[in-house]
Amino acid sequence: MKKLKLLAFIIAIISCSCSQKVVLDKGNYNYQVAGISTDGNGRLIVKSFATGRTYEEIKVNVLKKVIREIVFVGITNGNNAMFQKPIITDVRVETDKQDYFLKFYTSLLSTQDFVSISREFATKQEIKMLEKTQNLALGFEISVDRSRIKEKLMNEGIIKN
Repeated sequence: MKKLKLLAFIIAIISCSCSQKVVLDKGNYNYQVAGISTDGNGRLIVKSFATGRTYEEIKVNVLKKVIREIVFVGITNGNNAMFQKPIITDVRVETDKQDYFLKFYTSLLSTQDFVSISREFATKQEIKMLEKTQNLALGFEISVDRSRIKEKLMNEGIIKN
């Protein structure tokens, strides 16, 4: 009887101490804008990710994100030859002129002249998964005309030469 109790006690101790720990794989994803190359027309080709509820919303979000990073952050990832300083280095400008920049993003997105998606990395399965999972990060390759964005900001008096 003692041996049976001892055996049950040892099994209970071993089974409790062998519980599996849940390991969350966070992956090696870097969702910052990364410079890839330039096309023949002087436009930057960058890669970026965005999330949203629908595929169209994700496309708009990724374009806004790229414009914001080009203007306020610069390109610091990707190909070393593609590193770019931000167009606006004063961090207060974005908060001081918040209404202007909301209109600015909308005006840039209304035409394909300044920024456009040149390649979509999402598969049909990933797009279909958006119906169930609304927080899926999808990648895009985007063509950006940095010089025209800078010119527009100068013409509207946001930055000086």
